[in-house]
Formats: sequence, structure tokens, C-alpha cells
Amino acid sequence: MGEGPVAAVRFFDFSQTRKDLRISARGDTSPLPFALKQAAERILDSPLGKGDLFDVQQLEAVLEVTPTGATPLFMIVGSFDSTRARELADSWGWPKTRSGLFELYHAPDGSGVGVGPRRLVFSQSFATAAAVTEFRGGPGSLLALDGLSSLSISAGRPAAIAVAPPAKGCLEPRWMAVALKYLPGSSPTAAFVVQYKDMDTAAASKKHVQAGLASYLHGGPSRIEVVDVRRDSTVASVSSDDTGAAELLRAVYRGSQLERALEC
Repeated sequence: MGEGPVAAVRFFDFSQTRKDLRISARGDTSPLPFALKQAAERILDSPLGKGDLFDVQQLEAVLEVTPTGATPLFMIVGSFDSTRARELADSWGWPKTRSGLFELYHAPDGSGVGVGPRRLVFSQSFATAAAVTEFRGGPGSLLALDGLSSLSISAGRPAAIAVAPPAKGCLEPRWMAVALKYLPGSSPTAAFVVQYKDMDTAAASKKHVQAGLASYLHGGPSRIEVVDVRRDSTVASVSSDDTGAAELLRAVYRGSQLERALEC
């Protein structure tokens, strides 16, 4: 997101991931991709886990906004019982106020916890929690933060994108996503990410991903800047114009030309 007060905005789709990867909603987080496991751990460590407001099995989606140099704020969407969550939050004895569709609780340390219909919100800043729960897109909302004047857009598909087995020498990615960053006066930069089951598989895939991505981009307005391996993911930085950026966003969906380029 650049050098503004907002470092990152991320969205995690637990429900779609479980559906696409055929992961049961009942059980722990071990079968989930690393990014989702990491998100769940951070949520459970926050006051949102206080008093059993929700269970990780009930998570459907999470929006995470990280201010520069500070811990993130979270909005959780889930199948939990909001009435029961409010009753548990009331038992804390914290001052509360009505904020949009939420009951907003003011913690002694200055943080805020919001409980709404199928939604939970937490921020270390009560004012930020209020901006999120009162969200209507106006000057007091999350979109008014200076850091969001530089727009970041991402698209991902939490499903295997090459289904041929590794025995045939083929890729076996679990996750593919594209994130675009627009900064004033510059062309969009895309980060293309393919996640694998482990670091060794990601490292072995690097040349294949680079070749497949290059064949997809051939003759277009986008150019590969670097391809690298980060943990269990292969990451490519791609410079582009608006047309190429839009094409990359569309390319993460099933049946796309990019998927065919990455297949064996």
C-alpha cells in the first residue's frame, strides 16, 4: 500500500477455500493453506478469541487491515451466533455503544471490539473500530484513511490450478493469486503468487512457473521483473499497464489461458 499509514489490506476466504480444496469445516486449521492458518492464529490471539466469541470452524471470511508499524485490525464473517456473542461480550463489563449494526465495546486498554450480525471487529484503536463498524463510505469511514489513497486490488482462487499428479513431473499448486498496486504517477505493479504444499515443491516449480508466465505474457503489455521462491510459494513481480493488469486479475480463474500455460 506504499508509505502511507496503511501498510496492507488483505481478505481471506475460508469458506471458499474449504469448498475448493474439499477441506472439512470441522476440525483444526492444519489442512488450510499457510496464509489462512497464519490469519486464524492471529485472530485467535486477539481479544476476538476472548470468551469464546467464535470457533475457528465457524470462520467464513476475514478482512485484515494493517496500519504501518502497528498490529492489524480484523473484521470476521462467520456462522457464529451473534446474540450469544453479544451476551458473552456484555459479561466483560466494558462500556459499549451502538455503532451502525454493531454493539461496540470499549476495552480498558483503548481497543475496540464490535459484535454485529455474522460479523466481529477488533482494533487496538477504538476510533478505528468505530470507523469500521460505522462504515458508510463517508469521511469517518475506513476509506478516508490516507494510506488507502493508493489503491491495491487482488484476486485469487483457492483451488488447485494444475491437477496432473507430481509423478508425471507436473505442478501441484494449491493456491494462485494476483495482487495489483497502484501508486500516484506510476504504472501498476502485479505480484503473482502460486502456493505449493511445501518449500521443496515451490523451489522445483520456479522454472516452470517462469516459463509458463512468460508464455502467457508474450506479446502483451506486461513484463516479468523477477521470479523468486518465498517459503512454500513462487512469487513473480510483473510490471504492466492498466490493460495488462486487468488481464492478470482475470487470469487467476479456472479455465484461463494462464492456467493452461502452467499445465503440463
